[in-house]
Amino acid sequence: MPRSETQMPAKVNQFCRAQTLMAFIVLSSTAAVFGGTSKAGKLDHLRCVWVGQYPTSNDRYFLSEPEIKAKIVKLIGKEKLASLKEYRQTPIDYVSGYYLARFSTKTRHGDDGGFEWVDVIVREYTGSIHIVMRFINTSKPDAKDEISQLHSDESDFPPDISRILELR
Repeated sequence: MPRSETQMPAKVNQFCRAQTLMAFIVLSSTAAVFGGTSKAGKLDHLRCVWVGQYPTSNDRYFLSEPEIKAKIVKLIGKEKLASLKEYRQTPIDYVSGYYLARFSTKTRHGDDGGFEWVDVIVREYTGSIHIVMRFINTSKPDAKDEISQLHSDESDFPPDISRILELR
């Protein structure tokens, strides 16, 4: 049965609308995948809870968050992790995609006459952990700081954090 002229444009019109909708969906999906929206990190949910808070705020411990704790225990052990709760703390900072938690001893370390700083750096997008432990000897004016660095996955962190920690 031959088609009438009036039926043909309606079907073509439906087809064009469907093709336009498909193109819009494909373009929207492509934009979302390739940077049209912000990239959510593995630990981005911690930002609104912890940034600006002390690591032991509200009966919680930042370093005991499930995504962080296992890697930290592997690097410094359970005892050292627990002892950091007793250190002086600064509010957690967020710099260049990294959480920065800083701890220092409250008093001098025994006869050594110094203080210990422990900086824990956590990358938001991958969960990679860096720990910088520094012993600052205050009993000898010429003594250099003893610095050790540990990391879980990635061995480097941004220059912004190096400047904050005064490492470079």
